[in-house]
Amino acid sequence: MAFATGLVGDVFRDALVAAVLAAVTDSYDWTDESGSGSLAVGLGTPPAAVLDAGADALSVGEVESNLVAATLGPQRAMDEQLTATLRLNVGVPGGAEAEKTASDRAIGYVRQVEAYLRFVDPYVGGTVQRAFVSQALIVSDAYTDPNTILGRLCELQVTVSAWQRSERTP
Repeated sequence: MAFATGLVGDVFRDALVAAVLAAVTDSYDWTDESGSGSLAVGLGTPPAAVLDAGADALSVGEVESNLVAATLGPQRAMDEQLTATLRLNVGVPGGAEAEKTASDRAIGYVRQVEAYLRFVDPYVGGTVQRAFVSQALIVSDAYTDPNTILGRLCELQVTVSAWQRSERTP
């Protein structure tokens, strides 16, 4: 897993987890052993206990940070452009008819996150000047696991873009 190396990348990553938890009703932090809900949220790969419980999982993964010159002159500011990758997994037991249920639920989660970032907290807890969902890639497929019944899995990879301007650089 790649980590942000910029000025606010790591803080943004942690704040993005908090924003997703606030955005999605019935979600919980998977590091909270007493947590419950329909969507487990956290950093990196979901723990086996979350996956074994059959919960939907949203992981905040890599954050890429690029620093670029924003202005010219002796009081030069820098822009930090951030791109965070969120991975969402929704599994629904059943045959082909379950695919729509899985994808509808996954898209519903993303819509909640998108609305939260657009209208409630576009600054992600004050870590950036603006954040928004910039891309979503959906992949639906059947899954078979000898320990579970047949079902459909919807995987969504969501890109959240953000930027922050530093005051000045020497």
